[in-house]
Amino acid sequence: MVAPRARILDLTRLLSRIGSGPPTGVDRVELAYLDRFLNDTVPVFGLARAGRGFYLLDRPGMERLRLALHAAAPPAKRGRGLLAPLAIASGPIAALPLRRHVPAGAEYYNVGHANLSRWRLRAFRKFARCRITVLIHDVIPLQHPEFTRPGTQASFRRKMKAVAREADRIICTCNTTGADVRAALKDLGRVPPIVVAPLGIDQVDAAPDRQVVDLLAGRPYFLAIGTIEPRKGYDFLLDLWEEMHRTRPLAEIPCLVIAGRRGWRNDAVFSRLDRLPMIGQTVFECANLSDGAIASLMVGAEALLFPSRAEGFGLPPIEAAARGCPVLCLPLPVFEEMLGDYPVYLKEGDGYSWLETMDGLMKTGRQRDRMERRRHTIRRPPEWGSHFNRVLSQPL
Repeated sequence: MVAPRARILDLTRLLSRIGSGPPTGVDRVELAYLDRFLNDTVPVFGLARAGRGFYLLDRPGMERLRLALHAAAPPAKRGRGLLAPLAIASGPIAALPLRRHVPAGAEYYNVGHANLSRWRLRAFRKFARCRITVLIHDVIPLQHPEFTRPGTQASFRRKMKAVAREADRIICTCNTTGADVRAALKDLGRVPPIVVAPLGIDQVDAAPDRQVVDLLAGRPYFLAIGTIEPRKGYDFLLDLWEEMHRTRPLAEIPCLVIAGRRGWRNDAVFSRLDRLPMIGQTVFECANLSDGAIASLMVGAEALLFPSRAEGFGLPPIEAAARGCPVLCLPLPVFEEMLGDYPVYLKEGDGYSWLETMDGLMKTGRQRDRMERRRHTIRRPPEWGSHFNRVLSQPL
C-alpha cells in the first residue's frame, strides 16, 4: 500500500489523564498509538485540546510528551502549561495553521473518543485536508445507559452520530463489538467501513508491590481488576465475601484484591468499601498499582474474578489468560470470541456456583491438570504488531 503523506494523532484523552495514575483501558490504547506512530517513518503530528484551544505538536514535541507520559512522576505542569512549550502552533481549530505544517492527504486518528463532534471532525477535514479514522471501543452507553453517568447516553449518541456522518473508517477491537457498532450506526444513518483489529497485550515484567505483599502475608487471594463502577460487578463480589464471613471461620476465607480506582454512580459500593468490617481484613482496595504490580498479582492469584456485565473488549481477562491465571467471568459474547473455553463461565448472581468454583480452585491448587489443559487451549494472545498490521495495511 502507499503510505500516507502524514498522520495526525489526537492526544486529548492522554493529556486529560496526566496525574490520574497509571494509564488504563482507553488511555493505554492511545499511548500504544503514540508509541507506534513515533517509531514509524511516516511524518506524524499530535493534536490535543486543552481548554478551548488546540495545540499542534510535531515529532520532537510528541517525543517530549511521550517522555512525560512514561515518567514515573507526573509532570509539574499539565494541560496548556504542558503543551504550550511543546507545540508548533496553537489556537482555535479554525485558526490553526494546519495547512502550513501538515501535508495534504494526511490521516487523522482518533482512538480516545475525545473531540468527536461533527463540527470538529469537519474542521479537521477542512483545515488539515485529512481523512478520518475513529476507533470505537464500545457502544455501552447506548446499550446500557443504566451503567453510565447521567447525560452520558445523549452525549455519546451525539458523538456516534458525528462519527457516522464524518468518519472515513472505523476500527473495532473484535467482531462482537463491530456488530454492535454497525447496528448502532445504522440507526444513525450511515455505517463507514469497519476494520476489526484486536488490541495488543502489553507484556510487562512482574514487579511485586511490597505494600500489597505485606497485606496478603502469604494468604491465598483472588484478584479483581477495573474501575469501580456499576457494570463491573463489584457489588456481587462484596456479596460473596460477606457470605463467606457469615458462614466460615476467618482462617478459611481467601483474600480479595481490588485493583482499580473508584469511578462513578456506585455510592452504595463505595459505602460498603468504607464501612464493612472485612475491608482491610480479607478485602483490600488497591488503586493506582503499576502494570508490573498487577502482572505480579496475576501470577500469584487463585483466579481473576471478572463479573462485568458489559464489555467492549475486556483487557484484564485476556491479559490474565496470557499469564496463565484462571479466569471466572460472565458468558459475554466478547469473552467467548476472544477467549473461547479458557474461562470458567458463570451466571450473574449465582453466588453458590461462584463460591463452589472458587473453593475448587483453592482445594486442588494452581497446578491441577484440568486448569493446565485450559491454559493450553487459549489462542495466541493478541499482539500490537498484528493490530497495527491490520489497521495500517488497509488504505483509506
